[in-house]
Amino acid sequence: MFGALETLQYAGPLAAEFFPDVVNLVTNAAATDPFLPVALNALGSFGAQAIPYLLPVAADSRRPFVQRREAAVALGEIGPTARSAAPVIAALLEQALSNASSSRLRYPVARLALALASVGHTPEAAVPLLEPLVASSNVLERVPALIALWNRQPTNATLREQITAHLSPTNALPAVGILARLGTNAAVFAPQMRELTRHPQPFIRAQAARFLRALEPAGP
Repeated sequence: MFGALETLQYAGPLAAEFFPDVVNLVTNAAATDPFLPVALNALGSFGAQAIPYLLPVAADSRRPFVQRREAAVALGEIGPTARSAAPVIAALLEQALSNASSSRLRYPVARLALALASVGHTPEAAVPLLEPLVASSNVLERVPALIALWNRQPTNATLREQITAHLSPTNALPAVGILARLGTNAAVFAPQMRELTRHPQPFIRAQAARFLRALEPAGP
């Protein structure tokens, strides 16, 4: 079951027919079902239609934190269409930071910062949570924090310069994946993303290409 759910996240349009099955699993699973966090995460690959099933889970304080976290991460995968989830994701980030007493416990911080950056909207309450992360030695915390702050201040030249520095051929992760979700919201980074379409790593090339496709004008 775990393998099947994880495969759906990478199946693209081929996964569409399984959406009702994953929704059924999420809505009918017992609260302690070990497959539930993975199923919630898999819903992120189905786009905007998954938001009504993910947002209530992320916002439900009665649920285990791991379930709420995976729902929030899935909302981040959906991108700016899920921007209404930003306050909930920010609240979960605050909770994760309060529990991050060791490096082992900081994994949720990075994932929730990434989700917040990816939905393209940063509530004011999240700013004091993100600012310390900009100084983190962990790139998986630092880069999402930079982009999340830039989402709130898109004319901030310093933030833009710092993000651009994370789009070099030797230093393109995780910024390339976050900006690919933001698409047209992040059009100012198009020159760097075009360069990354020639990157030797297939994942980076694919994310840069995804970003540039979002910039293409719609057909007639």
